Amino acid sequence: MNATQRYAYCIQAPRDSTGENHSGHISHRHMGKTMPRWTMCGDGLLPESPIRVSIRHITDIEPGYTPHVESHCHDVDKLYILLSDGNEALSAVVVLDNEEYSVRSPVTIYIPKGVPHRYYPTGGRGTLIMIMNMSCREDYNDHTYSPGTTR
Repeated sequence: MNATQRYAYCIQAPRDSTGENHSGHISHRHMGKTMPRWTMCGDGLLPESPIRVSIRHITDIEPGYTPHVESHCHDVDKLYILLSDGNEALSAVVVLDNEEYSVRSPVTIYIPKGVPHRYYPTGGRGTLIMIMNMSCREDYNDHTYSPGTTR
């Protein structure tokens, strides 16, 4: 970084977080090559950012796939954004509290703080973008808890 590049710290490559488990909720497994996850900013990556962003690129849904994450809550608001390119839209089931919604990309799902939620892809290909209203200096697990417990 030279003296004229004051904002070089604002540009950073994401971290492959596919294999990371979150202690704040139960993840049965992470999907490796077929559903890799990257932390774009969060858990100390780009700590100056006031929002956390991670993405999961879904290229294939394995036969017999079962949801990889249990229902969980956050003490901050969250967005899911599903996008795809080409002719094969990404489809998923999003569960908010105990209500199931079948969705297809492109779509945005707002998850208010405290609402138990989870998702699982059901077909197609695309990208799931997850945005949380929390500082990237903070740890995801500090804002995540199981339904039925309070914060």
